[in-house]
Amino acid sequence: MYIDRIFMPLAFICLMWLYNNKLFSERLFYILVILCVIITDRSGIYIGSALLFYTLFKHLKSLNQRKAILLLGVTSAVFSYSIIKLYLDNPDYADVGSRFSLGSFLTSWNTYPDFREKSLIFLVINIPLFSLISLWCWPAALVGYGSMIPNLFGSMGGGEKTSFLMHYHSFYFPILAWAMACGVISFYQRNKKTKLLVPALLVLSIIQINRDSTSPELYEAKRENLKNAALFAPLKYFLLNETHKEFVVEARKQIAANVPEGSIISVAEPLFPALYENRQIHLYPMGIDDADIVVTRVEKIDGSFIYTGAPTFVSDKVDLYNRGLTERLSKKQL
Repeated sequence: MYIDRIFMPLAFICLMWLYNNKLFSERLFYILVILCVIITDRSGIYIGSALLFYTLFKHLKSLNQRKAILLLGVTSAVFSYSIIKLYLDNPDYADVGSRFSLGSFLTSWNTYPDFREKSLIFLVINIPLFSLISLWCWPAALVGYGSMIPNLFGSMGGGEKTSFLMHYHSFYFPILAWAMACGVISFYQRNKKTKLLVPALLVLSIIQINRDSTSPELYEAKRENLKNAALFAPLKYFLLNETHKEFVVEARKQIAANVPEGSIISVAEPLFPALYENRQIHLYPMGIDDADIVVTRVEKIDGSFIYTGAPTFVSDKVDLYNRGLTERLSKKQL
């Protein structure tokens, strides 16, 4: 389980108090916000920004309370940002500012078809189901839209766009769900004679989600992935995982036993846990020129054995990429 998941219910509860502070005590609200901030290095930026911008847009009845929440939002965001920039030695955060710039987004959009397609799917899924109904409470809607920007602008291979059950979606999703809830409540309060319209809009949104796609293949894949991930995968995990886990553990032990300690290796990501100790390790295909051993997958494609397992963001060039690496490794004769 990813620790990020804990952020989802806590953030949703905190933000619901912001919409209606009669739900529970103000002291409990502050405690929950602090818990949200310390969950991960980024969580304070999300909850802090949500508190800050919603409070700026939506005037709370108490001026002192508004000032306190504004201060809490700024402090939460600054705390997390300081941890990322000043404390963590993580190369992924080294150029975080430029990676989330409009120029970087437009470059990725125009250069990588996969990035563009998955960004569109990300918006198609999230906007009809969550964002439209939230417009009845526009301050919450703006906060919800803003929370999606990191996933839309950034890239971690596509998982942050379309793998909705992965932890990449743990930070913006509770904010978007809260915005939808605020929109539903506001609509009910303003249109008491047309309450049936809200369930109708939600049903239409769900139908739209199942219809919208850039291709028939995407529609079928979406249905199949959702069915497997949401219905069958949890059952398979609990019923069959022990046997599978024993097999994986044993396989990793055997691989580690055949890779001498002290060697320089280039290894595909799934085998990092088995080989990182007492070896100089590189993520395949990095380090293949200096490596004593390369550990990655082999697949038979069109009658030839091809080394695969190298990460790439250019999906239509994967085969060419793997064949080039295979030829390079064959010349090295590891």
